[in-house]
Amino acid sequence: MESSEINKNHITPMPWKKLIGAYVLLLCEAISTSSFFTYISPFIIFLGVTDKKEMVGYYAGFIASSFSAAQFLSSFFWGKMSDKLGRKPILIFGSIGSVVSLLCIGTSKSLVMLILSRSINGLLNGNIGVVKTYIGECTDKTNQIEAFGWVGLTWGLGSILGPSIGGLLADPVNNMSSVFGNSKLFTIFPFFLPNFVIAVLTLIGCVFTQLYMKETLGMKKSKTMVALNKMKTSPSTVHFSDKVETFEPINLSAGRFETSEEPKLYYVADNGDNENRDIKSILRNSANEINISNSSEYSIENSIETNSILTVGTVVLDENETEQMKNNLLNGVEKQHQKQQQQQQQQQQQQGIEKEDASNLKPSMSIFEDMALTDNNTHFLKRSYSKLKLKFFKSKNYKVLGKDSNDDDDTNEPITKGELEESTNIFKDKSIMKTVLIYAAVGFIFTMLDEVFPLWAFTEASNGGLSMTSGTVGVCGIIGGVSVICIQLFIIKPVTKKFGIVQAFVYGCSIAIFSFISYPLLNFVTPYELSSSVGQHLFFWLCVTIVIFIRNIGAQLIFTPIMTLINNSAKIAVRGSANGLGQSLVAATRTIAPTLGGTILSWSLTNRLYFPFNFFFVFILMSTLTIIPLITAKFFFPLSLNAPIDENDNNSESEENQIPTFE
Repeated sequence: MESSEINKNHITPMPWKKLIGAYVLLLCEAISTSSFFTYISPFIIFLGVTDKKEMVGYYAGFIASSFSAAQFLSSFFWGKMSDKLGRKPILIFGSIGSVVSLLCIGTSKSLVMLILSRSINGLLNGNIGVVKTYIGECTDKTNQIEAFGWVGLTWGLGSILGPSIGGLLADPVNNMSSVFGNSKLFTIFPFFLPNFVIAVLTLIGCVFTQLYMKETLGMKKSKTMVALNKMKTSPSTVHFSDKVETFEPINLSAGRFETSEEPKLYYVADNGDNENRDIKSILRNSANEINISNSSEYSIENSIETNSILTVGTVVLDENETEQMKNNLLNGVEKQHQKQQQQQQQQQQQQGIEKEDASNLKPSMSIFEDMALTDNNTHFLKRSYSKLKLKFFKSKNYKVLGKDSNDDDDTNEPITKGELEESTNIFKDKSIMKTVLIYAAVGFIFTMLDEVFPLWAFTEASNGGLSMTSGTVGVCGIIGGVSVICIQLFIIKPVTKKFGIVQAFVYGCSIAIFSFISYPLLNFVTPYELSSSVGQHLFFWLCVTIVIFIRNIGAQLIFTPIMTLINNSAKIAVRGSANGLGQSLVAATRTIAPTLGGTILSWSLTNRLYFPFNFFFVFILMSTLTIIPLITAKFFFPLSLNAPIDENDNNSESEENQIPTFE
């Protein structure tokens, strides 16, 4: 009882050495994204698409949507490739894709080229989704919230640096004439400098990732899948074979010797690196019980006579342990095989039966042939089972997911992918679907705001905007980045700890509704006249700071909890799929939001209508849409989402009773 309480209160320290590379890449992504929106309006005017500031929103929406559309098409592909090739190479390739995109943006001479350049970034860069997967693989339930909180903090820092670079370095010939006044390059390409600087930073992040980031794909590649099927061949045969490859570390607690007539399908949860080290220790000490092949990925294979078929999964070993463990295992296997041959010879001599040649066990594929279940072999099985039970069954981490068919087919088939997918269909899980759909909804709303704000702020105050320049829009981004850092450090953790993740999300939606309505009120305090006093300017920027700070409190209380809620709604077997689905849906909504937001803003600025259809309209629309996730979380999110699904304790007693013995 005391040990369980200690385990529950124990918080795993943040694995900074593993995560620092991921956060550096996120910082580069944040800088690239936030800088672009600070100069998109003057960029469109420079290209000659339109000379009316009120019409910029139409074209800016198409540019922003092109990136999200490309990301929607490619995100699943890059996720699948990261499962095959590893997280690290995909992240590096995505960073290089960003560099190519940035250089193309800086040298764009037409609207079509600008759209294609942004699309390149979406097609070649799937880093955000892969980074989320990487962070999840490096953390556990005790430090996952903190790790995802640093995602927001890193993005906040990027939101400071990005607008600073984009706003201050855009059009350097006019903005920094004393330094670049005679530059022909920046006269032809006035927006090349900020993109070039960000490209260099991205390359630095790419090198940093190569040097310091650790690959996690091999750490989480295999899980044990155990299937007990009836068999009507020769009586009493157990085969340790037919590995089933999944994506988590193996846990041998499910590799049990069972003779139940009722076939079951077991799924084994991930216990982390410590569990793997224990498994490897058991393998070293139990070489006579396990076979080995010459691959660095070893499957447990054996054949011993009994009633059922036991299919055990794969053990993934570190490469530096391969030769040592292989030699240990082969030595134990050969000794056991020689002992078995001697026992068979003695039995044959006593019974007067002609001795048959026993097959030799090849070192490259050491597999026991079918053996008679004698008393000695029974004792061998008991000892093997006792070791596994003593080591692993004290904290079982497997879960009964379903059952195989009870037909009488004379088949000996392992678990198929179809059977696994049928038992882990995330589209039939209501909790998962609720959380990912709400994630898509809030992503849509805040993407619309991120698109609308710089366009609206760039509009003349007499038409309902704030008469800002690209530089002052960049200052707003800096204010927002500083506020995000402060909020993550001092507000998010205390609020979620006191009220729970679900209620924190509800509070975030409520605050966001209020902040959206506050934005258009800034028009009434804008010091757009040249004769405005210093006091008026200070009061205006004080109001801007307050509105941005309130907005970011709502945003951080929405996005940090919703990322955690998606993880908490899914079991370990489908957690990656749930996060992947959420990322895809957000990309889809972000394809629509910029175009829709820019179009609505342009319409509201030019329709000559009165409140609420004037410049207030788009902000009122965002506030209204935010009511949907608020109501959903308040009344339809179960409080159980405040913690991850406990896959250890739910069936502890029933699973304990299912553990067989050899008696």
